[in-house]
Amino acid sequence: RRPGPGYCSSGQGRLGACTLMGHMPERCGALVGAIALALCALQPPAAASASLETLAAASAFLVTAKPSGAGRVESAKLYGNINKYAYYFTELEVGSPKPQRVSVIVDTGSRLLAFPCSRCPHCGPHLDAAFDVDASRSARWEPCGDQCTGTCLQGKCSYSATYSEGSSIKGSWFSDDVRLGEDDRSNAAVTTRMGCHTYENNLFYTQLANGIMGLAPRDAVAGTAPTILQNLFQDSKHVGAEVFSMCLATWGGQLTLGGYNTSYHEASGIQWTPMRPSHYYFAFPEAMDLGDPGPTVEVVKYNSEFGVTIIDSGTTFTYLPSTVFLSLNEKLDQRCANGACGGAERCTVDSCCSGGRCADKYCWRLNGAGPGGFPVISMRFRGGTSIDWSPDAYLHERGLPGVWCQTFMENNVFQTVLGISWMVHKDVIFDIGGKRLGVARARCPQHHRDSDYGGIIQKAEVIMAPRSINALVSSPSQVAALSWARMGFFALVGMCVVVLFAGGLLRWRCWTRASRASVMPDAGVLASQLVEASAPAQE
Repeated sequence: RRPGPGYCSSGQGRLGACTLMGHMPERCGALVGAIALALCALQPPAAASASLETLAAASAFLVTAKPSGAGRVESAKLYGNINKYAYYFTELEVGSPKPQRVSVIVDTGSRLLAFPCSRCPHCGPHLDAAFDVDASRSARWEPCGDQCTGTCLQGKCSYSATYSEGSSIKGSWFSDDVRLGEDDRSNAAVTTRMGCHTYENNLFYTQLANGIMGLAPRDAVAGTAPTILQNLFQDSKHVGAEVFSMCLATWGGQLTLGGYNTSYHEASGIQWTPMRPSHYYFAFPEAMDLGDPGPTVEVVKYNSEFGVTIIDSGTTFTYLPSTVFLSLNEKLDQRCANGACGGAERCTVDSCCSGGRCADKYCWRLNGAGPGGFPVISMRFRGGTSIDWSPDAYLHERGLPGVWCQTFMENNVFQTVLGISWMVHKDVIFDIGGKRLGVARARCPQHHRDSDYGGIIQKAEVIMAPRSINALVSSPSQVAALSWARMGFFALVGMCVVVLFAGGLLRWRCWTRASRASVMPDAGVLASQLVEASAPAQE
């Protein structure tokens, strides 16, 4: 596939190679293409893209580089929205000879690719029809045996997964052909293992997207099956590097495999920082400040305050450890006191209400204005990289007109999760081979599904609850929701421990008494022995 203008792909060198793709006579392609690639290799990606466009305009041609080496990429549209879906999703074409469309949440915090199949006894209604395994000639059930990584159920290798938000899924493994993106037939199909749901509950049952596509790195454990991401990377004929990027707009965005598209990026370019792709995508924040407009104010000084940090597109909001969360709110209150942030006022118990609904204390009334008066949150990462978090990302209008609520929350676990609210309006580049994370402020393309305009999504008052599909989040709301179940569980465990302890103590006392009785001589015998011992010896 020949990608659009500005695509870059990480190669062997630090900067990799860029290609500006278009159409021009074949006789001119080799010369101008060679000049373009040389320019790109000598400059940062943003400058390289500009140089290529200048060259193309001057020669009245667009440069065509044949898809080879590091220039091979695939891409797919993303759909979704923070408020109305609480996630972003893409489309897959699965099976043959007539591929079936399947919508899946894109989740960098898990590895499972799975969705409901027809005749599922407990699966909810979703955007697309349940996948019909019998209609695909290339589908193969995974049998039981040594290669089965799950349990054996009715002769099929089966799986089950439970997520931190409380949802769970069950099903059986099968393999089939999968193509990324429903509307782009130029993407190549790969054979991969995926799950066929036979059971869904909670948010997986009620969500609109059919299933989930985990893009987290594979576990470094012998015998684990390759993930969909690995299978796509192994198709070196069509994907040229172990890189993928997610560019998230307010509605939808773009997913790119094998590289990233610099044409979306703003002039500031890409900021790179070290990343550890092991089970999750770990990043290393070291400090946090409030920036423009206004003076720089320190929020977090030491990297130890963030705990472990991951980037997770399966989590709607961004979750911060208690000390970071409280400090950030305190500094925002100080900065925005007396209407300093464009006249914004922090909501109180009943100050932000409409139609019987009230916003909580982590919301602001902006009186019809946008959040432009709020300061940028600047996070400094390992290597000295500074990445800005703009107010139109960390604040969202959630249902009540003129009321904007924070999209960062307190994590009762000492860990930081940079979720969708941190990723939106950025092109986030996961360079797995180079073990680095790239972030660029971007004008990401917007895409809509028909579901955006009809049914439950169309209703203005419907705001979907934030989700967290990994195991690193424990927000106060989640704790409250699970508190009664946990209290009952721990009470039962406590009663069992008390009963066992009391029973053990009683048995020990009985055993001790029995032991003493068995070794204690009869009183009469003992008296006679004492008399004999005290009597004078007979000569």
